[in-house]
Amino acid sequence: LNKFPAKGMMMGGLFINAFCTAIFGFIYWSTPLMYLVKFLMGATQALQGVWGTVWTAGMAPADQKAMWMGLGAVSAGLGTGIGTSVAGYGTANGLPYWVAFSVSGVVLCLLWVLLLFFPARWLAVQSEDDDGATELIHAEESSQADGQDTT
Repeated sequence: LNKFPAKGMMMGGLFINAFCTAIFGFIYWSTPLMYLVKFLMGATQALQGVWGTVWTAGMAPADQKAMWMGLGAVSAGLGTGIGTSVAGYGTANGLPYWVAFSVSGVVLCLLWVLLLFFPARWLAVQSEDDDGATELIHAEESSQADGQDTT
């Protein structure tokens, strides 16, 4: 996760996830394509989940780390519960299953637009070295330290 800029990874992952979520219900005519889109949805959600945990571990104040981790876990569960409830209610009342995916895709697209306005430094992961000093980890700096060209 430290090899690439955090904001770029988040933007790419969220865009792919939003796009795949929005179109999932409309590709019912191709089972292999549905599997591919669903795989991409899961892979990009896993990226967000792993990165969120790493970010929280690096950015949370030491005395509040457990609470921040707990809030992250609760929010993920809450989002899943609300999404499942809305989808279940909709399909039970006659809406096609694709409506839930379309609504979810639109919400994810709105979140993606909001992410455009977040400064990249807010998303950079911090690490503590042995003497307790905190530093930001940037992909560009770590690549240059390795002697790699970042252009």
